[in-house]
Order: sequence, then structure tokens, then C-alpha cells
Amino acid sequence: CHWEPLGRLVDVTQRGDLSIWVFAIPGGLCPMRFLREGFVFDAVVSDMDLGDTDGVSFYREAVRIRPELAHRFVLYSGSPDIPATDSPLLTKPADEDKLRGTVWSLVL
Repeated sequence: CHWEPLGRLVDVTQRGDLSIWVFAIPGGLCPMRFLREGFVFDAVVSDMDLGDTDGVSFYREAVRIRPELAHRFVLYSGSPDIPATDSPLLTKPADEDKLRGTVWSLVL
């Protein structure tokens, strides 16, 4: 398992200049390993098609490991027809402003 920084989403709020760092972690099984090992993520954006699992299965396992992620998880899909979860759904293609706004709404 590995992860690599992709950059950051930056927004200026009344609290000052806050940043959200974005990391790419391939598949769904690898990020679950990081969660089990105690890594803390403030929010998760997951594609539905992860190769080794699907986004809903990843969501359910991530929430089992860290229940607070139930309301800090975004699913990203090309189809609006996915099983119900408590997480917001962004449909592809989502523009950067929509993605940024969705993530900020989860962490602030």
C-alpha cells in the first residue's frame, strides 16, 4: 500500500486560510488497511469503481472502523443509482468547485 499527495484544496474562510490536503490511495482495500492501522482522515472521497472492491463496501467498512466517517464520506460515481448510504453522492464529472464545496461542508 502507498499513498501520494495530489495537492490541496484551499479556501479562505473567516477563520483564516485553511487547507485540505488531498491524497490518492489506490483501491479500497489499501485505504481500509490505513484506517485499521490508526491513520486519521478528516474526510474521504471515494470512487464507486475501486477495482478491488466497490465504493459502498468501502464506505461500510470505513464506517465500521471509524464511525465518525459516516458523515465525512463522499461517493463519486458516473451513475446516480447506488445503494443508499449516509454520504453525499457526486456524479461524474463533478467540477472542482462542487468537489471543494462538498468536502469543506463535511470538515467545517
